[in-house]
Amino acid sequence: MLKTPRVLPPLLLIFCLALGKHTAAQAGPISFTSEANAINGTVTCADGSVVSILPVDATFTITTGSSNKSLDFASASACGMNVYLVTSMDDKTDDSDTMTEDDGDSFASTGSGSLLGGLVTWSSGQDADSCTESTPNTANFTASASATNMVINGQPLPPGDYPSGTQIPIVQASITVPSSTCTGVALFSGTLTLMPMSITGQNTNSVRLALAFLTLSGDLTCIGIPLGRIHYALTVGDPDIVANGTGNIELIQAPSTPKPVFQAF
Repeated sequence: MLKTPRVLPPLLLIFCLALGKHTAAQAGPISFTSEANAINGTVTCADGSVVSILPVDATFTITTGSSNKSLDFASASACGMNVYLVTSMDDKTDDSDTMTEDDGDSFASTGSGSLLGGLVTWSSGQDADSCTESTPNTANFTASASATNMVINGQPLPPGDYPSGTQIPIVQASITVPSSTCTGVALFSGTLTLMPMSITGQNTNSVRLALAFLTLSGDLTCIGIPLGRIHYALTVGDPDIVANGTGNIELIQAPSTPKPVFQAF
């Protein structure tokens, strides 16, 4: 004998539907925005005018998706001086916001590069960071950077691991400049920083992890005619990630991972 199908009472049916909707798989409360570029910065000329070095080979993604930009060659001059020459740039970002994958990744790499006419050179370089939601209010991050054959003011950077943020002073390095820029000697003094990293906005609803391959900041002074000073603030390899949420967020280093270091080869 066929059994009559059981029909749920209307109120019980509504309760079951509401419960099913509430327990359906949803993305976590933290989402990520990732961005990357090969080089950016500013140059302040002797007359006080400021030249912006706009982000080169820039890419970004928001919440979900991926993006990849590449460029074979780029160079720029400002205040009568060559600022940079970089080859084989590759910049990537990737963000996910699902129950199975809730993270942001950013990556920047170059082939050979040169700053200020050879003051700083390298054969290849790369840096990358990643953030993954671990709880509704925290995200774990990792970061890394490396370079091959880096030379600073004519001195090879010894192979090894350098803590993130290692500063290398450059004192009165002689720079070859066009005669139209300086008829005498041009000397650069400043600081090269390997793999600077910072976290801003901790315990707010928008926290930024900023990373760079290197930064170079300092002054080029002409001891001759015309007497003057050019200030440089340059960032090479700039992959950043922003964690966004409805509540306060904290970024912490991923468990069981070594402290970020700059690896020189």
